[in-house]
Amino acid sequence: MAYRLSDVIKNLLQDTNISAKIELAMVEQVWSATVGKIVSDNTKITKLIGNILTVKTDGPAWRNELTMQKQEIIQKLNKIQTKVTIKEIRFI
Repeated sequence: MAYRLSDVIKNLLQDTNISAKIELAMVEQVWSATVGKIVSDNTKITKLIGNILTVKTDGPAWRNELTMQKQEIIQKLNKIQTKVTIKEIRFI
C-alpha cells in the first residue's frame, strides 16, 4: 500500500503534537526581539495552548507592568511572526 508523503507528515505532526512544539519555539525565538532584552531576561515563556501564551515573570512588579502592556506586546508578537496568532497572554 502506498502513502503520499504529505499525508504521512500531516499524520506525524498531529499524532506527536510536534506542531504545538514548533509553534511554541517560533514564539520563543521572537520573544526577546518583541519585548527587549531586559524584559526577556526577567521572563520565561512556559506554554502556548491554542492562542494563549503563558509567561512566567520574575516577580509581581514585572507581572503588573507587563499586564498593563499586554495588548501592545500581543500586537508586536503577531506583527513579527505570523505563523501563530496570539490572542491572550497570561503573566504568572
